[in-house]
Amino acid sequence: NDYKTAFEAGEDGQPDWMARKACNYMTAAVEECGNKLVGECNSEQEVTDMKDHQLKRILMQLQTSVQEWDSEKCPAVKAHIDRMKGEAVAEVTVAKQNNAESEAMPNETIEAPMAAVTSGAESFSISLVFVAALVMAL
Repeated sequence: NDYKTAFEAGEDGQPDWMARKACNYMTAAVEECGNKLVGECNSEQEVTDMKDHQLKRILMQLQTSVQEWDSEKCPAVKAHIDRMKGEAVAEVTVAKQNNAESEAMPNETIEAPMAAVTSGAESFSISLVFVAALVMAL
């Protein structure tokens, strides 16, 4: 194991030795080994999700235990953080779009079909169109 050998050899005189070794280990253990899971049993996205889950847990430990840790200097962790930021932006964008669409929809869209349902037995007819309109309005 390259990580074990490098760790046992000790400091190499370069700055941020522990952070560099931790990054090397994460890259080998999570990224490189994880990539071998892509194939018949797992899609690339499923493996990326697995790796992100592992990196999230490891990152929390590194930030508290390795004083010189800088996530920007470790490509595997930086890619994970960038993916998480991208997902957060995408979730906010979708939420804003959904909110804007629901605000733009006039109340009559909901009130008119509801009036037909509640106005009496002879006009009590619920169609799939009404249900679809109601679901879309929500």
